[in-house]
Amino acid sequence: MNTYTADNILRIAKRFNNQKRTYLLVNPLQAKHIPVSPKASLGMMKALGDMLANKYPDTKLVIGFAETATAIGAVVAESFSSKCVYIHTTRENVSGVVQWVQFMEEHSHATEQSLVGDNLSAWISATDSVVFVDDEISTGKTLTNMIEQLKYKYPQLKSKKIVAASLLNRVSEEDERKLITAGIVCEYLLKLPQTDYSSAVKDIAICEAPVAVPAKIETN
Repeated sequence: MNTYTADNILRIAKRFNNQKRTYLLVNPLQAKHIPVSPKASLGMMKALGDMLANKYPDTKLVIGFAETATAIGAVVAESFSSKCVYIHTTRENVSGVVQWVQFMEEHSHATEQSLVGDNLSAWISATDSVVFVDDEISTGKTLTNMIEQLKYKYPQLKSKKIVAASLLNRVSEEDERKLITAGIVCEYLLKLPQTDYSSAVKDIAICEAPVAVPAKIETN
């Protein structure tokens, strides 16, 4: 089994024109910013899934966060039994949906997120644990916002084990105590210290990408 450390799953990048946070934590195995072998990427996600399946084997509902953790959540869900259901949040308007759960992702460039609520009540009732999957958890505010909305709409969630799973976790001791008080347990591949990486990227020169020029397509 691979051991995941800051050397192999953490890089620091600079955000363009983002005043909320000037840096970005980049996982080179996530296949989001840096090209990577699919085997290495899926192996890392499966390592998280296998760990969770070992600790919470009766989980039948996994919820991933768009957009960065949709694939991670799918791989994690596959680690559980065939009865496990997977769904992820979205920022898109989906036609035909009767019920929505809406919440705020405060640190994001696009703060509004939604989760399809159709059938969610039955899925929550049928599981012992609900596993929420993200690529990185920094404070837990997004998750707390979402779970408050879910508990309001689906009171049966209050009796379930709630797991906040991620590849990277940099939640402070104070914030982790708040999560535990809210009934949320953190699980992760790599725990990071409380570090402000702003100074590490301040001298990196970046500029806005040029507007893409449409390619000319020749037809016979």
